[in-house]
Amino acid sequence: MLTARQIRTINGFEELPNVIVKAAVLMGIRGYGDNHEGPSFAEDVLRIKVTGPCGLHLSIVDLPGLISNASEEQTEDDVETVHRMVDSYVEKPRTIILAVVQAGNDIANQSIIRKSKLFDKAGQRTVGIITKPDLINAGAEGRIAALAKNQDTTKLQLGFFLLKNPTPKEREDLITPTQRSANELRYFQSPPWKEQKLDTTRAGIDKLQTSFKHYLTDISRRAT
Repeated sequence: MLTARQIRTINGFEELPNVIVKAAVLMGIRGYGDNHEGPSFAEDVLRIKVTGPCGLHLSIVDLPGLISNASEEQTEDDVETVHRMVDSYVEKPRTIILAVVQAGNDIANQSIIRKSKLFDKAGQRTVGIITKPDLINAGAEGRIAALAKNQDTTKLQLGFFLLKNPTPKEREDLITPTQRSANELRYFQSPPWKEQKLDTTRAGIDKLQTSFKHYLTDISRRAT
């Protein structure tokens, strides 16, 4: 682990990728710089503090995906590091757990779902996020719609939100947040999703953002 703090000021998010690479080199993560034998993950933290005239007072932590088994790319130490790292955050009573799962996977067996139920037994701070609905097999929309409506066998007290990420072409075109939201809304209003009668308050990034503000207020109120 790093033994000293290094602080750098940047003036725009376009400088961030270079900062991330330099931080990964300092942390000794394999694949960055000349390091080809180090760990795939580090418990050191790259903290990005955003300042401005407005904004929410909160911390957003982007954690690595949970690994079930070691492989040629990830060692047993990597597996333990990731689980230990995730546990250290989700166990905190003021943490809102955004449990991200891919639509094409078996949701019930997703590690983050099991872990969230372990640390958040009351279910008051876990929100399910279903991604990549555009990559599922044709005919599986009904199952994903049931999950998104919290009517599947896997249920969360705060339910699930269904999101569609921008396509590679949309990212390449640098679409604006407004365009992204419009494209996502159009996608869920078109077949085959139109026939699934999705809960419109649970489909799309805008609806997640609106609800998240309420979750943040609720958890702050309970903590005081």
